Amino acid sequence: MKLPSLTSPRRPSPERAAYPSMPLLFWRWWERPYRWAYLLLLALLGGLMSLFAWYYLAPHTGAVHWEIKDTLDYTEAATDQFHHYLGDFVQETVVYLITQKRIPADLDLNLPLATLCLGLFWLGIAVVMAVASGFSRFWFLTITGLMLFFLAFARLELLSFLGLDNSWPLAGAMALMGGLSYYIHAFRPRMPLWQRLLPFVGMSFLVGLALVYGAEVPQPVFQLLNYSAPLLVGVTLFFILLTAIDIPYALLTMVTRSGSFGQSNATFHFTLLTALYLFNLIVRYLSNRGLLEWDLMYLDAFLILGISTVLGLRNFARRERQYQSILSFRPGGAFLFLALALMSFACLTWYQASDHDAMIEMFEDAITLSFAGFGAAFYFYILINFGSALRQGLPIHRIAFEPFRVPYAGVTLFAVAGIGIALFNSGLFPVYQGISSYYTGLGDIYRLENNALLAEQYYREALEYEYRNHRTNYALATLARAKDDQNSTTFYFDQALEKAPTEESWVGLSESYLRRNQFFDALFTLQESVEAFPESPTLYNNLALLYYGTGILDSTYYYLQRAKEVGGTTLTATNLLAFVGKNHLYAGDTSFLNESHYNTLPWLTNEMANRAAMGRPSELKLNALPDSVLDNASFSFLYNLAVTRFTQPDPKLIERIERYLAVAENELYSEDLRFVHAELQMRQGQRASALPTLMELQESSTTLGATYGNHLGLWLFQMGTPRYAADFFASALERGYDTRLHLAAALTAAGDAERARRAWINLLNDDDEGQRNAAAQVLRAVSGEMEVIQTLAEPFRVAALDVNQTLTMDQKWDIWRSLQQPALRYWGGASLLKALLQQEDFARGEELARQLPVPDATVPTEARDAWWIQFFRLKLLMHQPEAVAAAVDSLSDPGWKPYFKGAIALQNGQNEQALPLLQEAFEANPLVGDIVVTLADLYQRMLQPQVAYDQLLTALSLNPYNRAAHEAYILQALRLNLIEFADESYTRYKDLYKDHTMFESQYTTARTESLRALEQF
Repeated sequence: MKLPSLTSPRRPSPERAAYPSMPLLFWRWWERPYRWAYLLLLALLGGLMSLFAWYYLAPHTGAVHWEIKDTLDYTEAATDQFHHYLGDFVQETVVYLITQKRIPADLDLNLPLATLCLGLFWLGIAVVMAVASGFSRFWFLTITGLMLFFLAFARLELLSFLGLDNSWPLAGAMALMGGLSYYIHAFRPRMPLWQRLLPFVGMSFLVGLALVYGAEVPQPVFQLLNYSAPLLVGVTLFFILLTAIDIPYALLTMVTRSGSFGQSNATFHFTLLTALYLFNLIVRYLSNRGLLEWDLMYLDAFLILGISTVLGLRNFARRERQYQSILSFRPGGAFLFLALALMSFACLTWYQASDHDAMIEMFEDAITLSFAGFGAAFYFYILINFGSALRQGLPIHRIAFEPFRVPYAGVTLFAVAGIGIALFNSGLFPVYQGISSYYTGLGDIYRLENNALLAEQYYREALEYEYRNHRTNYALATLARAKDDQNSTTFYFDQALEKAPTEESWVGLSESYLRRNQFFDALFTLQESVEAFPESPTLYNNLALLYYGTGILDSTYYYLQRAKEVGGTTLTATNLLAFVGKNHLYAGDTSFLNESHYNTLPWLTNEMANRAAMGRPSELKLNALPDSVLDNASFSFLYNLAVTRFTQPDPKLIERIERYLAVAENELYSEDLRFVHAELQMRQGQRASALPTLMELQESSTTLGATYGNHLGLWLFQMGTPRYAADFFASALERGYDTRLHLAAALTAAGDAERARRAWINLLNDDDEGQRNAAAQVLRAVSGEMEVIQTLAEPFRVAALDVNQTLTMDQKWDIWRSLQQPALRYWGGASLLKALLQQEDFARGEELARQLPVPDATVPTEARDAWWIQFFRLKLLMHQPEAVAAAVDSLSDPGWKPYFKGAIALQNGQNEQALPLLQEAFEANPLVGDIVVTLADLYQRMLQPQVAYDQLLTALSLNPYNRAAHEAYILQALRLNLIEFADESYTRYKDLYKDHTMFESQYTTARTESLRALEQF
């Protein structure tokens, strides 16, 4: 069905007809195709204006924005404690802290937004050309020619469309768009507008799509958008001029409508309102130019433009007499105005979202100058033409555009003359701002193509027109920062602050000073910045971190609190937690651990660091971690989580760490991950697997090797191998870790009297009075006579049992009997029992084992779990199977239970049952000679001599002071006729043990048999 023409629209309903003014929703009386097309464009305009407002009002949402920089710091937490009769030795573990600050990021141009703005602008062009195709020939050629002329500014030849670097792409686009327009104008002049819209919109879409996807340049959308700047800016400036009288006209309407202000004061009210409006615009312009610094509240220029746009949707119909020779408002004028508004706000949104401050300032000046010029001209136009009627209070707004003295063209002439005078008076500064922004956009194109050299040239060209352009200076500063040119970075960030200081530029300048090691310049910069932005949590936070690095606690805390007060959230909370953990300021207060609403990895990392320092395990939160590749935040979170789980190792956590270690990209964190993995294995009873890792780390790590050495020494000390522990304590001491007390205690427990004496002498001048007194007492115990030893405190009598070589066995018994404290009787009994075992005095060993007190909570587990005590206790119960089973089940160390069960199975001839138990025992306690030798003997019985040899070799690599394993290895090597290896090992054996003659006969006999076997072979 043919739709009726809109040149004679349906008359409004009787209710609407009662109003002489135009209906508010004037499109409701249009035919459906027009109504829906108009509403669609209107919705797009509304969304675009809202998007512009969001970018305009919301900070840090455009191309200039923040990024968060995580910095790893560390502190030490007491994660374990080894109880010894000479004191409690604390095992401290490094835990990581994360401090966070915002720093200015590299430019981030929004491709989806650029595509949206370019697409809407092209849509506006399509609508304009569709409307223009219905004009008279002159205006059709004029409008179409202008559009195609401005299309040439898009530099389509630079797109390398299908590999072409000539004018063919431009010619093709012009031919398609211009040809379609001419065809409709010449051959289908009566085609309804809504039907014309479809081919123009479709053609624009296809041309745009072809240009984007057929281009061979990396960023065709940005290239089209930035090279099209003259067209975008030209349309927007024209639209600003077009809407410049809508607010004055609205003021006139408000004054002259019936019942508004009364009849007699219309001229006064119109004059007053217009004067206030013009005063706001003029003062706003002078303030932008820096000519006034009045502390007044002004109406924002873009708010005024938005209001004018909304008013213009209806007011453009009132001005139909001005353009009625070209087109009518219904519907061509309405669609034309809407298309121009859509194109203008697409342009404004893009420049605002990409933080082109120079272009935005240029548009702001254009708005204030244009609206002021047209407002003043319109005021005099009304007075000249309708002054008498206005004084009579007549509703002249209905005929305001039907002058009878001065034509409306005089308004345009007067306003344009005023704008021109203002521009020349400013030295064409707004024009230069626009040119500067244009070159900045071209620089962005080549920056996105990673052509830093060409981008820098365009940015420098932009500064030739406006050297205080914040956006351009920021772009150059970030380019210089990427090249590590800190002098240029400082210069451009400093220059960016001259006209339009932003928080990002303040921080960028401060960071550039820090990279140049100019701490105080960085500090003074941030102190100045918080005066300029007193409500910025970012600036307070960064200032606090500067003080944090210097250890000035009160200033750090003050500025962190200020950041929190003015709006700091997770970032500030994270740094507060790092501050507390670094300086151990929690003092028992755990309330901050319950702020579970902070769930970022850095905050959780710092929370767990504090938990580790306070001895409070954390719940497993592995779901917060990435699947494979770690970064600083996820690594430190995982590491600290593992440290807090030292006391409660979890197989899932161990498995997760193994997965991360298998990823090559996590090599940077492998050392720390291997350490916590080994520590968890040690606590889970997988010590044979963990000890080689710890030994390798303490040797290979250049930064934490001494710390790992101390860890390893404490583990070996606890596992009953103080002589080997002393080697690692000595190595850590040489590398700067204070292990003097650990070394002296280990040498004492190992019975190395000479080295122990030297170690304790080194502590006589210690700053700690307690350590000085202990050193003096132990030195008396090392070489003192029996009478002297009996006068010592009980802990030092136990030391005499370990290290004094002059005491007879009877004297040692007397010393042990003199001990009263249960824990020290246990420690002393363990030392005495070890000496009896070395002498193979099993009878007295059994007697001593019977006299040891029943262990309770007062006896440290390190004493209760000594293997020689457990061995004798179980040996005494061998004739009572039920008692043996109960005693075995009560053992706390994970290695002893399977060992004794395996030994019982082996005693009963159950080799197959004994093997997994002894393997488990070796994995848990690979340093104990009896476990190693028993397992090797079992392999030998099972006719696996090579496996037995490898087992003994592994045991010696873990503990070269394992005498029983050393002897068994030499004999096993001889059984396998590895005489050279056996001889080499026996040479080391003689160096280690002075009483090697006890083993010499065994070695000689076995060697002779091995030689005989070789001769027979």
